[in-house]
Amino acid sequence: MRIAFLINRNIFYKYFSTIIDEALKRGYPVFCFHDYSQPRKGKKAYQFPALNQTPRFKHGLVSAVSFKTEEELVKFASQKKIDVIVSLHFTSSYQGLRKALQAKGIRWVALQNGLDSIGHAELFSQPDKYLFYTKPWLDFALQYLENEKKIFDKKETLNKIAFCGFSELDQVGLLNPYTIKKEWGIGEAKKVVVFLPFPFGATDDRFWSKIVYGLSNPLVRVLLVMFSFKKYIIRAALKNENDKAFCLALKKFCLRNNCYLLVKSRKKDIVKSYLAKIADKVLYDEGFYPATILKCFTIADLCVNFLSTAVLESIPLSVPNLSVLPPPNYKNINNPVWKLLLSKYRDIFDFKGVSKLVSLSEAFKFFKEKNLNDFTFDIIAQKEYVKKYIGSNEPSEKAVDEIEKIV
Repeated sequence: MRIAFLINRNIFYKYFSTIIDEALKRGYPVFCFHDYSQPRKGKKAYQFPALNQTPRFKHGLVSAVSFKTEEELVKFASQKKIDVIVSLHFTSSYQGLRKALQAKGIRWVALQNGLDSIGHAELFSQPDKYLFYTKPWLDFALQYLENEKKIFDKKETLNKIAFCGFSELDQVGLLNPYTIKKEWGIGEAKKVVVFLPFPFGATDDRFWSKIVYGLSNPLVRVLLVMFSFKKYIIRAALKNENDKAFCLALKKFCLRNNCYLLVKSRKKDIVKSYLAKIADKVLYDEGFYPATILKCFTIADLCVNFLSTAVLESIPLSVPNLSVLPPPNYKNINNPVWKLLLSKYRDIFDFKGVSKLVSLSEAFKFFKEKNLNDFTFDIIAQKEYVKKYIGSNEPSEKAVDEIEKIV
């Protein structure tokens, strides 16, 4: 079997690497097709899939090549006698390429990409196989399709789905907490709070994120109180519930509990100067195999975030999670996928014993009144969460097993 992975962004290696290594272990030739049509400028330029960012793998070497057009990719795939292409989920932009490869007898396998795949659920039947974490994620997707009255072939969709678990987590075996703490200059016995800051670069709600939550200027707060007729805005202004105040409150919590404040962000969300000043360390995506975020969680004692799906990485690594919920009017949580999640699949973030979902006001109260020891971690609850949302052991092996079946 000759297998190729579609690398549209460098971060895709975070999700593919353990599957690539498993394929290499089995002796299969592996190719990585880097999409050089991706932008080199703009807020996502840092994710450009440069060939020199191809990771080193444990079980051999891959052949990494670049392409700029679909025609080039199809040509390469034919020349290299590729049997199957693997992509990170499947969007409408892939449909033309899928048909062109299909005409050459080349199969296609897609991997679930957390919550992002749900919004493209009507396309689940397009690849030859779609690898999901667990059945509750499929139930979520099917409910979304029904709610939105999307046209799709349910029988064909179900035939294409296989449950393999979350393959990224196979990287955990590569990680050693002592080595990571030594690399980052953190004391061996030091407790660590990992903070994923508010994603200003990914928000659609410019008013709330930039003005209400993003600014700490007292004059702005006065104007918001005087001229806003929305209670949640007035409350935030009166209580001084803004990002700078949030970061300072978290830092005080860390100081009181003798914790190291480790901030992990993305380059499209450059850490604010007031946070960088008080953080003990600021990291972006320094690597993908192993992934920087997994290195963070390997040494973490608590993760604080704003509805980040990194919860799917923190809980399996036994890190208690505190997710902060923006106000109900916040645009980013008012699309159909998020509405369904917060109504029926809320326990992705709010799972008793391992993860709490709190309002902004509640988070401020937590930092003021609680200690790190109050964030207990229930191993039984962790097993239930992993069974429901993460899936089986050895996911990379299962993924390659499923790929083999269609070739």
